Amino acid sequence: INAEYGGHRLQGPGMERPFLSGGAGYVMSRPVINALIKAVDSGHTCVQRSGGAEDTTLALCLDEVAGIKAGPSVDRRGGELFNAFCPLSLNHLRGGVYNIDEMGWYTDYRKPFGGVKTELACCAEQTVSFHYVMPDHMHALHTALYSAWPTDFEPYSNHDQRVILEPFLRSRVLQ
Repeated sequence: INAEYGGHRLQGPGMERPFLSGGAGYVMSRPVINALIKAVDSGHTCVQRSGGAEDTTLALCLDEVAGIKAGPSVDRRGGELFNAFCPLSLNHLRGGVYNIDEMGWYTDYRKPFGGVKTELACCAEQTVSFHYVMPDHMHALHTALYSAWPTDFEPYSNHDQRVILEPFLRSRVLQ
């Protein structure tokens, strides 16, 4: 199947396959969505299992049903498009929901993918999402990203979101 399913990859010790952080979000191509619909419609056993988190169950189903693996989503510098923590946490600053330096489980889950990226290395130039962002921080991020532009610059928010996602989807084919 020629498909794409990308996001912030995690894989815990002893886990068979990587999965994508549900909190950070992920992107799926039409073939991936069709494979998931097929699994649900056919009553595949991966859909019927209970007790699993949505993100790990999704990775299991897509792999079992169609051999689709969780793929990375990074920019040309290796910065993550989908981030599992907020910018404050990723930059070791106060005010984040979590202190990234105290997230031992996260360090373990990122080892297969080159470890935890922080500070300027953490994020893609055109980041799609951050997880664990406090509501007041969401407003501040929105203002900084979409309202504070030089007068001669066309704001990025006027562009279609496909500017970010289409090259990502076109550049990768999972085996």
